[in-house]
Amino acid sequence: MASSESETPSPEGAPTGQAASAWPEPMPPGELREQAELQARDLLVPPAPLPKSLAWQQLFDADSTRELLARLATGDPLSLRPRVLSRIRTSALLLHADRLLLRALALCAYRGQLYAGRPALDEWCDTIVRQSVRELLREDLEREYAAEPLSAEDEVLFRLFAELFGIEAPLTRLASVRYHLVPREKRRVLWTVALEGTSLAELAERTPTPAQELEQQLRGAFEALSDPRRPTLGELAIREEDFL
Repeated sequence: MASSESETPSPEGAPTGQAASAWPEPMPPGELREQAELQARDLLVPPAPLPKSLAWQQLFDADSTRELLARLATGDPLSLRPRVLSRIRTSALLLHADRLLLRALALCAYRGQLYAGRPALDEWCDTIVRQSVRELLREDLEREYAAEPLSAEDEVLFRLFAELFGIEAPLTRLASVRYHLVPREKRRVLWTVALEGTSLAELAERTPTPAQELEQQLRGAFEALSDPRRPTLGELAIREEDFL
């Protein structure tokens, strides 16, 4: 076994030493992590620090969207993965991190050749990630509203709901839709308890919210997960910004 000095550094806040071997490495661009356990661990990886500056002019100087996409997917020069993980944690999302990253990469490649330096690159990238979240949530919402069956191929995108909450595979996309329609603060309680393993008592100690209110929020989020109703027309009109 290699000594600790030769081990690859783990993300800030991630396990070190022997425990680091269990910490998942990012998937290669274009691939999706299938195991629900690793999907959950992905969401708990602290975002890496963002670069101080970037020569975006040379980066975005590509002959085609395809060329730019390949460039952005190699080495993640825009630090989209840390931005994705940060947005997931900030908004208490239960989206497949690889799925969100792929959508953000595609949007950056599509818009990158038109970028002229404004807004600032960090703001531009963060806006891309937020739009990627909105697009994915909207697509899932519309598919559930239309009662479109969840294909076996797409079950991997929502496997986390089956693993964490015991939801049957064909209903996991609906559970995701119901979860993300819950206001963020209620989602945060469930996210913290289910993913981080924090008890309500521990959560009450580090937040100003009374324990009884936290318990009600947790119960409400769980009830949303088990709601078997298809989204209504009114829910279809909800602005995703209200929940990010």
